[in-house]
Amino acid sequence: MNWKEKLRYGLGRMLYGRYGMDELGKFLWALVMIMLIVNLFVPNLILTAVMLVTIILMYARFFSKRYDRRRAENSAYLKLSGPFRRTFSTLYLRVRDRKSYRYYYCPDCRQRLRVPKGKGMITITCPKCHKKFDARS
Repeated sequence: MNWKEKLRYGLGRMLYGRYGMDELGKFLWALVMIMLIVNLFVPNLILTAVMLVTIILMYARFFSKRYDRRRAENSAYLKLSGPFRRTFSTLYLRVRDRKSYRYYYCPDCRQRLRVPKGKGMITITCPKCHKKFDARS
């Protein structure tokens, strides 16, 4: 075994049974990176302390063996961040497809519908509740 294989094997053994990275961990990592960039331009001792506490928390979660508690924390984070994530994913889709599609919401069930652009006035049928409504594409 060369040194790379030994290192990989040793890290694998060390990380076995640990919780690892999840969505909350990724969010904490992004938060630390943002605080680091802000701290480069506007040095602040309080921001540095908050950043270090966040890093310690992130690594404590990463190396934790208490799966049930980490899953509960991640589930609470996902529940809290869900509406924001859906809003940004919808915004991303609208920007990505702006040249060829329009997005509408069904007036009854609020289902998001995508229709091709450039067809004039069309009748849209919701696939979920079968409500028909007119819109300009």
